[in-house]
Amino acid sequence: MDRQRRRILKKRAAASGDKRIQALLNVLNHGQNPRFHPSIVVEFRSLVKQLRDLDELFRSNPKLFRQDNGEHIEIFKQINLVLSRYKVFLRILYSFRYGKPNPQGWESAWFRANDSEQECIEMQLILTIIEIAQNERIQLLVQCQECKKWLFARVSSQKFCSEKCRDKFHSSNEADKKRRAAWARQKYARKVRSKKGV
Repeated sequence: MDRQRRRILKKRAAASGDKRIQALLNVLNHGQNPRFHPSIVVEFRSLVKQLRDLDELFRSNPKLFRQDNGEHIEIFKQINLVLSRYKVFLRILYSFRYGKPNPQGWESAWFRANDSEQECIEMQLILTIIEIAQNERIQLLVQCQECKKWLFARVSSQKFCSEKCRDKFHSSNEADKKRRAAWARQKYARKVRSKKGV
């Protein structure tokens, strides 16, 4: 990978390296954050998949949402059922940054009604998922095709969390092996024809 491409990818990684997104990825990958009950992790994964499905439906047929029946209505119901568990209120907090008062002096945050720390964290993660979906970036929240680890893709075509996973997938995938073999045969045939002057 050339230096300029690496620099561009690094900048994009920094832009998508929002702490909230990283915290969400840690929960979705669960092995990195055992603080959450497995059922919560399953619920978050399900919510992300349902929002992705809804986004795909909308992109494939924008007129679909004007209809009162269809697959999207069921997805809306399932999403709203999950969200109905979260009763929240807004609080304004005196704010510190790096041990000093925030220049603005305050910030706002959403809290769950029973105010336990665990549920407040859950609420912030739910809001992060919803914010990603509202910003039309939910399709960038994907699972690696090789190791199934969740990642926030830098570009819409990214399918792997690392070069190692990409290489492993391409070396073990039968369809990809056939594609590469056909490409190698065509390249060899072109080389032979060019030497013969055909």
